[in-house]
Amino acid sequence: MATYLTQKSTWKRTTRRELYGNLVGKSNVCREQLLDVAFAMRWKLPEDELNDRWEKANAGMAEVSSLAAQVSMIATAGTRGAAEALEANLSDLRTELYRDNKNNNRPKSGQEYRAAFNPVLRDFVVAASKELRIAKTKGA
Repeated sequence: MATYLTQKSTWKRTTRRELYGNLVGKSNVCREQLLDVAFAMRWKLPEDELNDRWEKANAGMAEVSSLAAQVSMIATAGTRGAAEALEANLSDLRTELYRDNKNNNRPKSGQEYRAAFNPVLRDFVVAASKELRIAKTKGA
């Protein structure tokens, strides 16, 4: 019985670690896809190029939303809240870019968007690390 419980605990932890890592990775990719849209808007690239970038960013956002929903089903409250904030940050960025595009406004710089995203991502990583009991080593 003890072996079963140990295996179950290890499986749960491994599954969560993979899911949380996937959310971090897909969030970073999605952010860059959205920043690619902003770049195309800022430099007034042809409409077909902008549309291709929107398509990729929307697909990336769908992946992030799916992963965040999975996290919400298994995570502790702190990790769940941080995942929701991460997804909301990207969703808000997409909405802002959509409005800017529709109104023909020039979007902010990628640096400004990254500055708003990085603390939210860091909060998720910290919450997930606490939940998984992953300690940071000195110098890491």
